[in-house]
Amino acid sequence: MANKTKVFVLAVGIDDYPAAPLSGCVNDAQNILAYLQKDEALDVEPLTLFNEQATKSAIAGGFRTHLARAKAGEAALFYFSGHGAQEWADAMAWPNESDQCLETIACYDPDTGAVLMADKELRYLIGELANGTPGHPKGEPPHILTIFDCCHSGDNTRSAAFMEKAPAARQKRFTKVFPQRSWSDFLFAGQFTKEDFATRPIAELLPEGRHIQMAASLDRQPALEVRAEGLFTKNLLAVLRRTGGSISYASLHSLVSNYIRHQYQQNPQLYVQGGDPGLMYSGFLGRKADAAGRLQGLVSFSPAKGWLLDAGAMHGISRDARLRMKVEGGKWEAPTIRELEPNVAFLDVEPEVHARLDKNKAYPCEVSASYPLRVQVADAEGNEGLHGKLLSKLKEHSARIQLAEYEAEADYVLHNRHGKLYITPAFQACYPQAALADVTTLGEEKAMAQAIRQLEHIANWEFVRRLHNASVHLFKKPPVEVKVAYEKDGQWVALPYQEKGAAVDGLTWKPPQNTYGARLKVELANNFGQDLYFSLLFLTINFESNAGLMEKPVDLIKKGETVTIFAHRGGVIPFNVEQQIFDYNQAETHLWFQLIVSTQENIEVPPLLMPELAPPPSTSRRRGIPLDDEAGSADARPDDWTTQLVHIAFKNPRYDATIQDNQMNWFLGAGDEHAAKQ
Repeated sequence: MANKTKVFVLAVGIDDYPAAPLSGCVNDAQNILAYLQKDEALDVEPLTLFNEQATKSAIAGGFRTHLARAKAGEAALFYFSGHGAQEWADAMAWPNESDQCLETIACYDPDTGAVLMADKELRYLIGELANGTPGHPKGEPPHILTIFDCCHSGDNTRSAAFMEKAPAARQKRFTKVFPQRSWSDFLFAGQFTKEDFATRPIAELLPEGRHIQMAASLDRQPALEVRAEGLFTKNLLAVLRRTGGSISYASLHSLVSNYIRHQYQQNPQLYVQGGDPGLMYSGFLGRKADAAGRLQGLVSFSPAKGWLLDAGAMHGISRDARLRMKVEGGKWEAPTIRELEPNVAFLDVEPEVHARLDKNKAYPCEVSASYPLRVQVADAEGNEGLHGKLLSKLKEHSARIQLAEYEAEADYVLHNRHGKLYITPAFQACYPQAALADVTTLGEEKAMAQAIRQLEHIANWEFVRRLHNASVHLFKKPPVEVKVAYEKDGQWVALPYQEKGAAVDGLTWKPPQNTYGARLKVELANNFGQDLYFSLLFLTINFESNAGLMEKPVDLIKKGETVTIFAHRGGVIPFNVEQQIFDYNQAETHLWFQLIVSTQENIEVPPLLMPELAPPPSTSRRRGIPLDDEAGSADARPDDWTTQLVHIAFKNPRYDATIQDNQMNWFLGAGDEHAAKQ
């Protein structure tokens, strides 16, 4: 069928390790392949490597000869089920490995039992698949998905001891750390020396290929097999079958995680590597995701804990949040929150509603916001019809957007002026922050939909900026010290105390970018009495928000340790002044670092990142994070989390308080009027 998606699959399963056999890995790979081949929306081209077939050279060859056949508009899937392992890292080549180990998958070897393929080698193969090879670059890559059901898979790489809690559950991992291997054993040894990696950034040598990675567990956590089935693969397939496969990766990850985490100590992971975090919200293997999967939450049933929502305090849910759950027949029910954790909310459902619900289904759920974005609609045209339609459409989105009658009550204003829709902060009508488009050009319905989408995006961004935990109980003071420096006259200067009106003036002209910019350094020092986990988000006035400053979305900072942000790119963070600052003659621009710190590795940053908005005409690209509510939890638990916001202002070197910018007048539609008066 013409509408089928072509999918090239490399499925690897290894049970027959000579030294430490497993029992469910080949079965896992066969089940994944069987599911895909039954999906009428997919045209599957498989290559299987089971047991003794799955040597390191065969797996690498599968990438280069089979998966490499996938073109733009098609998909490539690498699935691995088997042992994961660690090997000691060469300190010269890999100085940034905090545990001095490389995470690996264990390929079959008849002599030694297993030969390792490190995460860096997988990165190399995926980079070739996405980007091509030297001298043979690719254009647009295919949709690439990797799935690892093995231990250390959070960093790309199952364990062989028994767990007390689940005696029938075996771990898929070798418990020892393998010796450091010879450099000649690495797949890229013929192309790079270890001295290359010691002196050049890894991103330059091994550029990441754009792909989605799903992993069975955290990198320091076992991946279990129960009754000869991988726990992760079994639940992944269960969710795919129950949703028909029409589900986004973010929703798929949330459901699988909640099915697992309340029965076993295993936390599946989801990453986007080498590309836009918005891929989280793309459909499985590039398929169109059901719109229901994009609602604010999904409610599913856990045999251990009952009905639960796949979001918690860290996603902005408060105990008194109002919920609307959509059930069969399009009817809405209103469960309440019984118990709140950082990443999940346990619900109370009325008995008669519970009796009607299907425990094998996931139900979309809307969550009311404790502080939605307050928006005033200002109509300078006197177009009562359009004004009424805008108000009506916005009321339908009241979970995120709250209408304000007066500008003094609003955070932002949606203007209809001179045939254009645009958004400004309250009382800043001369600074269009999110220009949309000409209403008459787009047509009313399209323009209104675009305006609402932009406002929802801004609401997400604003929530991230304000995100906090209202019930911090372990941290009596900020647990991590944030040290920011900027370059001025060739010297690194500590960020000064930001009094009202103060701003950094260390901006220099950047000819390649045709703008002014700054160079920053950020260090984090763990002053708390235990190891912590953290993520650092970068927010700009263009409503961009991402975790791209870190090689991993969430990382560990040990007690007493100081880490440098962006170290994998040399530690210097570039910042360029946005063109709109000059166009609107604004005195300064701003950026924020939002630091999220937790005692547990429960900061689910990747699923929080929104897809990038399609840029409206004459506007920049924007990105945001869909958090919907004020954070808070009344439970006093041994774990805790908090946020720390660092605000930096930069002076505009071209600011002139004596003039009014002509481009701004033109944008507001006053250009002709202004010219007529001259």
